[in-house]
Amino acid sequence: MSSVPKIHTRFKTFDKEMRDIWESYNLVELLAKEGHRLLKDGTIEPLTMATLYGGNNKTLSLKDTFGAIDHLRRKSEPRTILLEAVAYFEDYLGWLTETVLLDDPSLLKSDAPNSEKEEAKLINLIVGSSDREEIIERIVEEKVRGIFYGNPVDFFIKPKTKLRFQKYFETKCQTQLAQYAEITARRNVIAHNNGRVDRKYMREVANPIFKLNQTVSLSDSYLRESIGLLLCLAARATELVLIGHYSATANGKLRERLDGCKCLPAI
Repeated sequence: MSSVPKIHTRFKTFDKEMRDIWESYNLVELLAKEGHRLLKDGTIEPLTMATLYGGNNKTLSLKDTFGAIDHLRRKSEPRTILLEAVAYFEDYLGWLTETVLLDDPSLLKSDAPNSEKEEAKLINLIVGSSDREEIIERIVEEKVRGIFYGNPVDFFIKPKTKLRFQKYFETKCQTQLAQYAEITARRNVIAHNNGRVDRKYMREVANPIFKLNQTVSLSDSYLRESIGLLLCLAARATELVLIGHYSATANGKLRERLDGCKCLPAI
């Protein structure tokens, strides 16, 4: 059975996940503003909650409740949105790669010599598997797990993923890939350095707008553009996979999304 319908269905799910992220962000913003207004005019009471250390519930002062709302709007929710968007994006592209490799295991062949560590890992996978199908599945799983280690842009321009992008991203999307590299680097400092720019960020971003140790910002426009770019990059990658591996074309939600992706050049 062809994986083409499955790919279209999975992209439709991914598309909805990304749109849900943006819609949820805007909903939280609306509710936070409305909550602030209702607290200010006395329509609702300040927050009462269970404490982290047990004991009786605690009722915050009006000032502290306003502070919690401000923290949610300016720090917690924007960071969560970016982390989720990149996670969904990487998960979808990992699934797409896995689907292609399982459909055509010959793509796993390589003429490049393996290191002793890689050979040992491969032997362990083979010995620990019961049959050829399981061996292939485990090798694919291992390959997909390592896709986004290192430079994330490599997924689109290096042959290691085995996806037939035909140099589209490498030759036509340098600006978009630089933006994607910055999105991932900003995600990383949020996840691993409490949002403060580190030297790794400075190395990975071509023209950084932040200085070392400065805390990155996450404006509405940045989040909207970032989520939109990730969605469009995934859509184009899916279209190229359909063309290059399945001799198929994009339709349905995928076609609709591609038609709306004005940030990417035509194939």
